[in-house]
Amino acid sequence: MKFLSSLSSKPGMGFLPKENAEIGKLREKLLAVLLYVALGPGLAVYYISIRDAVALREWGLVAFYTIVFGWVMAITFYRRLSYNLRAGSLVGILYMLGVGVSILYGLGGDGRIWMLGFTALTSIFFSPQLSIIITLLGTVSLAGIGWALNQGLISTQTLFLYPVSSWIPTVITFLLVSLIIGGTTGYLLAILAERLVRERDLSDELEHDRQELREKATGLERRQRQLRTAADISQTIAAELDPLTLFQQTVNLLTKRFGLYYAGVFVVDEEEQYAILQAGSGEAGQAMLAEKHQLIIGGSSMIGWTIAHKQPRIALDVGREAVRFDNPHLPLTRSELALPMTSRGRALGALTIQSAEAEAFDEDDITILQTIADSLATALENAQLYQQSQSNLGEIRTLHRQYLQQAWETVAQNRTDLEYAFESEQLSQYEGELSIIEAPLILRGQQIGNLVLKTDNPELTAEEESMLNAITTQAALALENARLIEEAQKRSQQDRIVSEIAGKVQRATKIDEALKTTLRELGQTLGASEGTIHLEIRE
Repeated sequence: MKFLSSLSSKPGMGFLPKENAEIGKLREKLLAVLLYVALGPGLAVYYISIRDAVALREWGLVAFYTIVFGWVMAITFYRRLSYNLRAGSLVGILYMLGVGVSILYGLGGDGRIWMLGFTALTSIFFSPQLSIIITLLGTVSLAGIGWALNQGLISTQTLFLYPVSSWIPTVITFLLVSLIIGGTTGYLLAILAERLVRERDLSDELEHDRQELREKATGLERRQRQLRTAADISQTIAAELDPLTLFQQTVNLLTKRFGLYYAGVFVVDEEEQYAILQAGSGEAGQAMLAEKHQLIIGGSSMIGWTIAHKQPRIALDVGREAVRFDNPHLPLTRSELALPMTSRGRALGALTIQSAEAEAFDEDDITILQTIADSLATALENAQLYQQSQSNLGEIRTLHRQYLQQAWETVAQNRTDLEYAFESEQLSQYEGELSIIEAPLILRGQQIGNLVLKTDNPELTAEEESMLNAITTQAALALENARLIEEAQKRSQQDRIVSEIAGKVQRATKIDEALKTTLRELGQTLGASEGTIHLEIRE
């Protein structure tokens, strides 16, 4: 029986803890089935025994049989009793039956069968060590009964007594059969326990693998959703030049796609002292926008720290996070992620992501969401550059209009032939009322003239109006080109005159000759009647 004791890892236990748990469940089920099966035959035996005891007026036996059968019913139906109590009661009843029947009818009766059931069920319901002890108990009990019967200490209902040569082999046979049954049962239980443990381990591994697959599938789906959101935000950035509209669309998209509690965008002010909220999701975001919510850069808030250090910061449990700004508008925030919006090494703002769940973010979230934050920074910088270029372009257009206005005012002052009119012979004979159509001559947003037409047609068609606009546009360009040519010719003539005068002055060899030449040539060029030139040294 060495192999039985080797199966035990602790005193009083037949198997390892995991194996013992599996066998314990199996023993519990087997005990319940056996009790239900034995209840029917037990009821028949109880009835016969009670009938015989009543006939013999053995009221003590009646009480005993009733108590035993009642207890069998209790351990069968009342499952709250402990397993050891129920199983111990069953094998105890078998032991009492074995001893009682052996005393009444001798060792050749049914007592040996009950005693074998006692040892066999003990090997099934309890540990192998206890089974060995129970086998020895049963053997000693039968040997004692046999010896007592042989010595006449116990009376029996049989007609003869067993000699020593008869009851000793019976006891030895019982011992061997009990050991064989107990050993076989223990061995089979050990193999069964090992297989059950292997199956359970395999089932646990499969369940663990399924759980990992589910987690990976969930994580993959989350990453795909994040990537799709990043792509959608990139498309929004490409199509939207207004940063405020872009920021609001972004936080709404992040909140909806990721199931977030809140998302917001902060932008650094011109003095780079405060981060001002520009967009926020939900009612909390609108309330904070109305309050003009702002945070000090480098202060105790997540946003202030992130902008100051240009690094993302994650708070998996804001209750334990020392650098979180306690916001009364967001009381349910459990996790917060602050991401700097950097472009060309400069922090333009920060993106805040908040969840009502603890430990809602990980390093992969930082990687993907940081890409979105950087895209917002690029979009903000592009929008600022666009606004600046539009402002510069507006200034250039204003200066150009002023230049055109001054240039054409100068032309109007110096020219008297800037108006032209003609009269159609056909309309000169027209006696009805003529309609007047005015079309301004617009050059780069500046009106430089006006075209007035008198016609017998009160309204122009769309084609005629389009043609008139095209003609006035081309006329304005033609006038501007003519002005520029005249101005270029005039400048060229001035440059030629200056060059000629300079050449004559440079050929003079004396100071008075150079002064006379300069004054004479300027007077002739400018049409002056008199002129004076003198030298003066001033300190």
